[in-house]
Amino acid sequence: MRFYDVDFGEILLDGVNIKEYNLHDLRKAISLVMQEPIIFNYSIMENILYGKLDASNTEIQDAAVISNAIEFIEGDSSNKLDDTAAGLLKEMIKNKDTIVKLIGEKKFEEEIEILKKVEEAESKKGKFQAIQGDVDNRDQALKAQELSNGFETQCGIKGGMLSGGQK
Repeated sequence: MRFYDVDFGEILLDGVNIKEYNLHDLRKAISLVMQEPIIFNYSIMENILYGKLDASNTEIQDAAVISNAIEFIEGDSSNKLDDTAAGLLKEMIKNKDTIVKLIGEKKFEEEIEILKKVEEAESKKGKFQAIQGDVDNRDQALKAQELSNGFETQCGIKGGMLSGGQK
């Protein structure tokens, strides 16, 4: 990418010193994959669409296949835990007696208060919804192929809901 020029020696592309290429043209011809990918706090589909807003559903599906992400995207989600703050709060309250025996009443109440604050923050964030004039304003023809509900999976802040490999 020529962020730095070498102090000694040379880097050749097709036998030509990299310094002889126009920097803009060179960067247009080379792709860079960062160690830690940038994932936005929206759905998998919306993250893929960020790369090409007018992508068809077929292109979105193909991008997932090419990146080896289709298996986890379309995997069985029927028994996944609702890990929103509201879902966790509901589960904690439902299992209060068991949890209190394990961590004590005081710690349980502290955890409940933290979850309530997180739930409030989640509700302020709101849920991204593609509306007319927004991300998913693509032609109906581009949406011809159905995508699984897995593409609606929320990625979380900085992709926090995904594993390193899924990112």
